[in-house]
Amino acid sequence: MGFLILLLLTCVTSSINDSFMGKAPHSLAQKFVDNHITAVNSRHTQETPRAADTSHTPESLQGSKLQLDSEIVLYSKIVLYPEILQPPESAPDPESFRNPESFRNPESFRNPESFRNPESFRNPEFTRNPEYSTVYEITVSAGAFDRTGTIISFPFPDKLSSGIYRMTDSNDKKVMVQVDEHNTGWFILNQLEAGTSETYLLKPDNQPEKNVPNGPDLKVFLEIDDQTLTIQTDERPILSYYHNDNKPPESLDDHYRRGGYIHPVYTPSGTVVTNHLDPGYAHHSGIWSAWTNTELEGRNPDFWNVHLETGRVDIDTMYASWEGNVHAGFRSRNRFIDLSGDKPVTALNEEWQVRVFQPFSEPQIHLFDIRITQSVNTGRPLKLPEYHYGGVGLRGHIDWNDPDNCTWLTSGGLGRDGHATRARWVHLGGRSNGDLAGIAVLGHPDNYRFPQPMRIHPDMPFFNFAPTQLGDMVIEPGSPLISRYRFVSYDGTPDPGLLDRLWNDYAWPPGVTVTEYRRQNSEDRTQNSELRRQDSEFRR
Repeated sequence: MGFLILLLLTCVTSSINDSFMGKAPHSLAQKFVDNHITAVNSRHTQETPRAADTSHTPESLQGSKLQLDSEIVLYSKIVLYPEILQPPESAPDPESFRNPESFRNPESFRNPESFRNPESFRNPEFTRNPEYSTVYEITVSAGAFDRTGTIISFPFPDKLSSGIYRMTDSNDKKVMVQVDEHNTGWFILNQLEAGTSETYLLKPDNQPEKNVPNGPDLKVFLEIDDQTLTIQTDERPILSYYHNDNKPPESLDDHYRRGGYIHPVYTPSGTVVTNHLDPGYAHHSGIWSAWTNTELEGRNPDFWNVHLETGRVDIDTMYASWEGNVHAGFRSRNRFIDLSGDKPVTALNEEWQVRVFQPFSEPQIHLFDIRITQSVNTGRPLKLPEYHYGGVGLRGHIDWNDPDNCTWLTSGGLGRDGHATRARWVHLGGRSNGDLAGIAVLGHPDNYRFPQPMRIHPDMPFFNFAPTQLGDMVIEPGSPLISRYRFVSYDGTPDPGLLDRLWNDYAWPPGVTVTEYRRQNSEDRTQNSELRRQDSEFRR
């Protein structure tokens, strides 16, 4: 009796779901059990599978005429779109009404929809090479933009060991991919025209280089001393980060002793484009982060102007670093210390994630990303009243203190008069020790109040995106503020077309599809046998 009631409820639920999706309601048992048994049988017998549903099948596999191999299964498939790391949500899955006993090992069940025609998902390379137990097919779609030297990232459906892997493109050309500890793959896409795609094959079971941290494919690496971490390539530095306190000259007091910032930043030729501990603006520290006008529990600490002694930002720890063939980087923590009360209080905890990519040869640029996450520490909100500067700052080279030797350009085509306007990117440059060079900052569209207004100093080479120009802000407990920027350094004059293209790649990266093919092992067969048994019981 109880089983009949349960079956009636699940059928009603199925009808409701189908009506919601615009489908004709029908029996859940027929829809679910029959489809699933057919799917299982098509994987383990030589029965002819259903007509192919190729609406989501990679182009390279559509129309394949391969013999069905019961030992090869499509294990999982992830479709990625720009800035989406999981497949979009779909309607409720009828499998959710399965016998509760089945949830003891949900990994043993496959979505029946993916087996409408197993032949359409077969990978010829996998079929011809039985020594590979797993093969990943990675398809990159350019989307609306031409792509050149584009950074590609995507998660793998299964855990891979961190390291360097080799994959091949459609012309059998080798491409290096770096897998990080978060199971994300990274590589540089050479060139891809708008509206086209490229497919790569990765065989992780035959990768002798994958766990060699200092192997021949290492292109970006670290040098660490007691003060700084320097990221470099081919004996030439890209940038340095103060993981410990700096050492101000005797002319400056200890207010300016701090760490947790980037300086110097170099161009491909080795020209320096940042500055710190400038006698006139010693609180400007290369690339750094601070808020100016704040309110915390009735107090008003200023974390930017440290000489006022109401607040400061201190390095806490650099807790992770890595190097590789695509990028090197680090993660660190800073503390925003409120000095305006009776005793010091940590107002904000700040985490930096910096990823420095291998230098680009055409065009010659250095490129790195900074992601900053700020969380309140006291359980009370930190208020950020309207103000004309504050956030992530950039101080240009000391030679650019001369306004006649300092150039500005925004994505809106403005120069120094771009102050308080909103832009996608901004260039700051000039002659540094006689060499013409520049650095650009690209804002990410996920940033709060994007496109953010800019603080461009009327005389000094100082810049920051300043969202508080548009009004009050608040960092609430449990709601971190995340800021993302891409920095580009180069020799010579700025190229607006190049900066637009780099911003498009940053804001709207290519789409990526990852399909995994896995050869069944004995455990899979045992699970599938149990699956058929449970389906038979449910059918009765």
